[in-house]
Amino acid sequence: MVGRILSVMLLGVGVAAAAPTDKVKIQLGSPTVGTGLDAKAVTGVVKARTAKLHACYKAGVESDTELARVTATLSFTIDASGKVLGAGAIGLSDTVAQCMTDVVNTLVFAKPKDGVQVTVSFPVTFDPGVTGLGTIGTIGTGHSGPTRIPGRRSVDTPEFVKLGTAVVKGPLDMQIVRRYMKRNLNRLRYCYEKRLVVEPKTKGGAFKVVFVIDANGLVASLKISGIKDSEVDTCIQDTIKAIEFPKPKDGGTATVTYPMTLVPR
Repeated sequence: MVGRILSVMLLGVGVAAAAPTDKVKIQLGSPTVGTGLDAKAVTGVVKARTAKLHACYKAGVESDTELARVTATLSFTIDASGKVLGAGAIGLSDTVAQCMTDVVNTLVFAKPKDGVQVTVSFPVTFDPGVTGLGTIGTIGTGHSGPTRIPGRRSVDTPEFVKLGTAVVKGPLDMQIVRRYMKRNLNRLRYCYEKRLVVEPKTKGGAFKVVFVIDANGLVASLKISGIKDSEVDTCIQDTIKAIEFPKPKDGGTATVTYPMTLVPR
């Protein structure tokens, strides 16, 4: 009887179990690579350092059992000699991001064609292999507490890009389109964030994206109006064009009009 009471009391306050770090997983996505380098070649170099990236996240899980499954973005620029000029990691805790940035900064790639600099955006999915219990509520009903997402922005941190309400014409649900856009929100934010680092006076404001999703779920055409900075414009276009949406019903196409806002610091 005492054992049962003790078990119920423990569930009532919530128990944080140690994460089984042997189950931590990392999966490389398909990178967006600028003109001058082959995406497969870039993937090969990053893949060769997967073990070190895995070690960064594993160390994070060992120190923070609340780390959740997340798809982050490793962004970096490759100079004319094939070396990384500077790297960033969006969507991760500061400690894990710094560790991975240090790894990426040591990578050496093939020299880009024509001596140009190449910008790379590399999605990586991390899975801690454990589901946190959170805080359990009323005994008997159970209420799962909030899970902290690594790298989640606090209310005091600028959002850089806000999504408005999309209008979708065609056989594809608006909520599905929004869900896929939100999955790539950190990449969209990075387009403006990295520009502000170079040019702090880069103007924000409302803008509109209109794009067509074809029968295969790919972005067939896209147009942006309202962005004053060409680099931010191009980056956001490339990010959205790289998204693979679900296929519209009956082999049709869907036209999406998406209002957004660039939010400066």
